[in-house]
Amino acid sequence: GFERVAGYRLTEATFKWGALRIVPCFAYGCALYLVYRRAPLLRAGLLALAAAVVTALSASLMSWDGITVLSGGLLILALASIPANKAGVLGSAPAVYLGEISYAVYMLCAPWQILAVNVAARLTGAEDKQLPLVLWLAIIAGLIVAAAIVHQLIERPARRFLRGWAAKRRSSVDQPGKQSETVLQHSDPIV
Repeated sequence: GFERVAGYRLTEATFKWGALRIVPCFAYGCALYLVYRRAPLLRAGLLALAAAVVTALSASLMSWDGITVLSGGLLILALASIPANKAGVLGSAPAVYLGEISYAVYMLCAPWQILAVNVAARLTGAEDKQLPLVLWLAIIAGLIVAAAIVHQLIERPARRFLRGWAAKRRSSVDQPGKQSETVLQHSDPIV
């Protein structure tokens, strides 16, 4: 597979290829969105549990990255298909907010990992970057805080701007124009 051709695991391509690694995963996400848009999954809770188990096992056993990616996507699709009235703790305000900032987490994850792990390794003298669990938990908490800041300062204002811009464009298209602007004929006399 990928490792034989490239010489390293697909997950390492995040750092070596940057945005190119994202393309197939983005396409997979788009396909899953189309599946969800057609109709939410039946037995979504059971499917989410199964996908979570497969994702966790695959990642912890360091099996082929494709299994982790595919089961992770299925997990997201299944969680999105759970009705709001049955979401339990996943429908709580903190969980919904974590979902809101998830794109910022996704965008910050790789650079934050590089920065935070290097700083923590330098501060602790861990040359092999084998950090204690408490530092990893602090790094993850720091990522969530950084993502919340980016979400508030960049993502939300950008979303408001784009939605306002789209609404203005839509309203200008919806307004009836003069006959000469809507028909491929001159309304003014030629002679």
